[in-house]
Amino acid sequence: MTDLVISIEELRFSWPSGGEVLNIERFDLNAGERLFLRGPSGSGKSPLLGLIAGVLEPSAGHVNVLGK
Repeated sequence: MTDLVISIEELRFSWPSGGEVLNIERFDLNAGERLFLRGPSGSGKSPLLGLIAGVLEPSAGHVNVLGK
C-alpha cells in the first residue's frame, strides 16, 4: 500500500480580479513519486504551489497534504 502525500479533489481557484486559473478534478501524489511542474507563464503553477502550501485558499475543493 502506498502512502498518499498530496491529494487534490475538485480544486478550483480564481484570483479576485479575473477568471478561473485552476480547475483540477483529481490529483494524487504518493510517497516516493516525483513530479515536475511545467507550463507557460500564467498557467497556474504558482497558485497551485500556494494552494498546496496553504498560503492561498481555494475557491472550491480540497487540498490534503500529509493527511491535513
